[in-house]
Order: sequence, then structure tokens, then C-alpha cells
Amino acid sequence: LHRLIRRQRQMCIRDRIQPFPVVLVGRDYWSGLVEWLKGEVFRRGYIDEDDLDIFGVVDTAKEAVERIITWYHQHEREFVI
Repeated sequence: LHRLIRRQRQMCIRDRIQPFPVVLVGRDYWSGLVEWLKGEVFRRGYIDEDDLDIFGVVDTAKEAVERIITWYHQHEREFVI
């Protein structure tokens, strides 16, 4: 996942893609990964604090859709289905 985050940032910097959110469904399943990203990966400098903003963890499909739409509104991006 940290490679995905870094690759997304690199492609956004080069204007090849627009930023997009990554939503992980299942808090119980993903909580360990999230803590690892926020702790070890961030602490070692592999990702920036801004990189942590692209992903969220939810429990349901409805929450995932809400998270994606909210992310696009917060980042003033057009959400196209």
C-alpha cells in the first residue's frame, strides 16, 4: 500500500493523473496496516503526512461511497461516476 501511495503521488506530481482516494473496507481487517503506515512507514519518511490523507478506512460500502464523495468535495475535484 505504501508503494501505491508513493506511486500515486509521483504520477500526480508529473500531471499524469489526478489525485484519488483509496478506501479500505473493513476496519478490523485493515487497522493493523493503517497503524503501521501511520507509524513505521511515515516515521521512516517513505510517505508524507499529505499521503495519509488519500486513504480512509470504513466498514460498509455506503461509508466507502460517502468517504469518496467527501474526499472529492474537500479537494475541490469533480466526482464522475
